[in-house]
Amino acid sequence: IRLYYPSVSLVKADKGYCAVDSGLDGCVVECEKSNFGTADFRPLSGRWVVERTNSWLENYQRLCRNYERYLSSARVMTYLAAILFMLRLC
Repeated sequence: IRLYYPSVSLVKADKGYCAVDSGLDGCVVECEKSNFGTADFRPLSGRWVVERTNSWLENYQRLCRNYERYLSSARVMTYLAAILFMLRLC
């Protein structure tokens, strides 16, 4: 991950991903156990950012289904959806 994103130094993950060797050399991995389903539920810090971004991207029909044949075209459609969303906010 440091090869493609050199500015990433902190990765937040669920407890299930802590034992997995994912090639995060040089990154600090913070693992937290979710308390989902309990009476004192509180969202994990930073998780709402990812969940909100995914929900915004799912508003675009081409990203809801796997229409793209190649990963490069799917990546471009994701970039385009993010650009259109940011332009709508301006």
